[in-house]
Amino acid sequence: VVFGGRTFLKRILDTMRPLKQATHKAKLDVGFQADIQWWIDHLRMNNVKRLALHYAPVHTVVMDACQTGGGYAYLNDWAYTYWDMDCPAAKEMHINEKEILVGLLAARRWAPFWANSKVMFHTDNMTAKAAFQKGSVRSETAMVMLRELYWLAACFNFEISAVHVPGVDNCLPDCISRLHEKGSILWLCNLLGSPATFQYAERLIQSFPYHMSYNAFMFLFAQAHRNSNT
Repeated sequence: VVFGGRTFLKRILDTMRPLKQATHKAKLDVGFQADIQWWIDHLRMNNVKRLALHYAPVHTVVMDACQTGGGYAYLNDWAYTYWDMDCPAAKEMHINEKEILVGLLAARRWAPFWANSKVMFHTDNMTAKAAFQKGSVRSETAMVMLRELYWLAACFNFEISAVHVPGVDNCLPDCISRLHEKGSILWLCNLLGSPATFQYAERLIQSFPYHMSYNAFMFLFAQAHRNSNT
């Protein structure tokens, strides 16, 4: 009934599940109380009303994560995240969790543009695809990210769905997530529909600060300089 509500019921249901009798009791932890608070805040914010999205436009977001970074693109915009400096906590995450994190980062960047619409995540990770579809996953680390993602969905009234894309067809976000690798910048030029020349690559690099953090830009700049010498 409430889109995204399943994400904020999981801890409540997990707490209730061991209780076999109506008289049994359980200690309510901070997570349980936080989920109850979500429902309170959600009802206050939406006043139990929500614009129907049956004929709403569909926005497509492509994404990918590797061990070093994450890449995601929407329309003519794209972004790169370097885990070591931009999100150190993600360094030790499983690749499935990193893929879900990329979806959250995309929502942080573009959620206002998705208001009153549907959003389709394209991912080559089956676990992430299922998590986006159900709003639930076993990993508690990933659930933290899903809760924020679905809170943004509630705030801006957009629906989330996901589709699996074979890795060989997920070229653009895969290239963005691997910008630190040799030759990836020229490959990105081709994927963006521009000639893969060093002159265009230089102009593309100059636009990088709009697509990543300063730390990630400096990291890529150092990588590009190192690769040019080899």
